[in-house]
Amino acid sequence: AALPSAAAPRAAPVGGGGGRAAGGGRPRPRPPPDGDVLFDVSFRDAEFEVVETRGLATHVLTLGAAAEALLMLGLCQRAMELASEYSKGRIAFGQPIGSFQAISHKCANMAVDIEVGRYLCYKAAWLHGTGEPYEMAARYAKAFMGEATARITRDAIQVHGGVGYIDDHFVLFPYRLGTAAAGMYGAAHEHRRAVADAVLA
Repeated sequence: AALPSAAAPRAAPVGGGGGRAAGGGRPRPRPPPDGDVLFDVSFRDAEFEVVETRGLATHVLTLGAAAEALLMLGLCQRAMELASEYSKGRIAFGQPIGSFQAISHKCANMAVDIEVGRYLCYKAAWLHGTGEPYEMAARYAKAFMGEATARITRDAIQVHGGVGYIDDHFVLFPYRLGTAAAGMYGAAHEHRRAVADAVLA
């Protein structure tokens, strides 16, 4: 059942301007890729005032991108660990499947992507922690991890074979959460476009 609509909140005045928002009046559930319960929320005729500046919004989005890249790094690390454990224990044709080139190369590619991503993510975090400009570093990390996460989590599922596609299997969790994280705070192509603009400026 739909949740009852809440009274329209009034934002604290921090910037200039304001207005009224028109739209629906109750939350609408939407299916997320990672299994969480999410809602689209809109307000009808809600009074509002501008509470941000462009600088604040950019800071929040940049910090979010860096944090989300670190989340994806952890998901990729776990996906690789699951794939490695399975490939060493699963026996086919009298030997572990990890001894076959197709499987071993997938695991090697995962490791390379993770090490590159680790450097990019840690550099962005280090720059932020030392008070240095870190916007471009965060974009590098988010762009790379957005694409690497798709590759790594997909390959981890494929290493598991048919069992990897069972809904409650552990290896599906990094894939689902990683798919959702890849679109948060800017997708990979959006960050690549910003990097390209800076390089070609």
